[in-house]
Amino acid sequence: MGQDIHFTYFTFAPQSYNPSLIGGYAGTYRASAIIRDQYSNRGSARVDGYQTIEANIDAPIIKGFRDRDWIGAGISFNRDERGFYRLTDNTSRLGLAYHIGLNKKQTAYFSVGAQFVRVGRSIESMTNGSVHNITNPGSMDPDLVSLLGGNGNNSPEANFSDWIAGVSYTSKSKRGNLKLGLSASQFLRNSVGLNSKSR
Repeated sequence: MGQDIHFTYFTFAPQSYNPSLIGGYAGTYRASAIIRDQYSNRGSARVDGYQTIEANIDAPIIKGFRDRDWIGAGISFNRDERGFYRLTDNTSRLGLAYHIGLNKKQTAYFSVGAQFVRVGRSIESMTNGSVHNITNPGSMDPDLVSLLGGNGNNSPEANFSDWIAGVSYTSKSKRGNLKLGLSASQFLRNSVGLNSKSR
């Protein structure tokens, strides 16, 4: 119960939880990916499975206004599929971060970052039902009901955009590393709906 249903090794997907971490390292570039497949289909049985794929690349690209400052850029992609009806989010992120060096060795720095995010949301249509039937008030899945039935919009958008902002503080020493940070999203107001996809 203590594990996230999507993935837990967040060090392999730093852009997924704080854009201020983009390019926050000493090196030329960083590429990583992580996949988690849990409770997915086995044979012909349909179960409430979760599958998440995350891939990202980022790099410190240029110096900042001071010699000890630098700017990082990054791009990442995420596909998250979950539940009996295959509720799927395809997410792409493009971000920049500014790192303010607090000493000459750059072992302590403060970072601020932002990302533009684009999400496409879809649901699998089934032979014995439709998206409307799945999301009507009698549905057993309250999350799907709220997506279409509770937003007060007859034409909600299946593809939507958002901004994510974040700040962090990093301190490195022989004793270890300290990272503190905060990020926030949902700056844009969206009326979210669903695309239907055939199995």
